[in-house]
Amino acid sequence: MSTDSPPSVAAWEAPPIVKEIARNSAVVAINLVKFEGQVQDLRAGDLIDTLGMQFKLGAARPPEPNYFSAFVGIDLDCRAKNEPARSVATISCAYAAKYIVKDSELFCRLTDDDFVSFASINGVLTLWPYLREFSNTAAQRMMLPPVLLPFLQGVFNPAEILKKAQRIDKL
Repeated sequence: MSTDSPPSVAAWEAPPIVKEIARNSAVVAINLVKFEGQVQDLRAGDLIDTLGMQFKLGAARPPEPNYFSAFVGIDLDCRAKNEPARSVATISCAYAAKYIVKDSELFCRLTDDDFVSFASINGVLTLWPYLREFSNTAAQRMMLPPVLLPFLQGVFNPAEILKKAQRIDKL
């Protein structure tokens, strides 16, 4: 194994504030909040081999006390296996996970950056199965070859996701 490969979930240590939020919060709702798809250059016999993937992360505090939402989205550029430079289709979606923080004092001292850090770890882990399912279902409905996002185990690196993700404050 190459030394520059991303650490697995087990090898990565979450920041203390993210652990504290995780210990003191619970998911109360998960919603699909945005989606879009467009066939661009689909040809007979195309297989999709390459996925250009851009993460979107964000967090917001609704008016209700002790609640926040973590947003996680992806923009996929589905490319043809035999011509990797050719974009076959694009698929974008975003989900929101609404959480309640049980400790009011903790909630009051949390910053927007704390919530975004939480979204980059717990939000991604919570919402990834929904993003995978939506991407595959959307591809089927668009009459595309299967679009299968990878499993997170072994490739999940929250620090890289947070560094490369486009930050969104609302959808």
